[in-house]
Amino acid sequence: TIGDEKTAITAGSTYTNAVYYIKKQIKVGDQTYYLISTEPSSERGVVGWVKPSDLSTASHTVVDKENKSLFISGTGSAYSKAWGGNKDLVYSSLSKYEGREFKVHLTEKVGSDDWYRGELDGKTVWIHSKYLTKGTESKTSLLGHLKSSQVKIYPTIGDEKTAITAGSTYTNAVYYIKKQ
Repeated sequence: TIGDEKTAITAGSTYTNAVYYIKKQIKVGDQTYYLISTEPSSERGVVGWVKPSDLSTASHTVVDKENKSLFISGTGSAYSKAWGGNKDLVYSSLSKYEGREFKVHLTEKVGSDDWYRGELDGKTVWIHSKYLTKGTESKTSLLGHLKSSQVKIYPTIGDEKTAITAGSTYTNAVYYIKKQ
């Protein structure tokens, strides 16, 4: 309750190093307060009212909901929320995902930075744009033979879990190559 010190709680380690959504504000006299929530709602996940001087804030807007494919550079982290803090970490290191295709289904801007949401190892995560690269797809016209039955074929680029080995099924055949 705003102005009631008896109901106030101290942020402590419980509420710091995490991202909160701010969907409401109120001005009481000369003082403004923001309603912080763990969900993008002013009703669900509500924590309470906080003075703006006690927060770092950034604007937050949806850029688009277009599907796109980007590739993980191998540096950085992935979070449960855009602009995530330590408590929002899903993967602290993206090094083992270097070169992996990241299928984006939502792009948001936080401040001046782009954040991308997609699936990574079965979890929905947010990755900052500086940890992703664009692949340049182009048309080509080639014929190809696999060099060995041990060649890995990737249904999802860079995802070892989806890779299959060519084996006798895919060797000793000609393939049309139309994209690179």
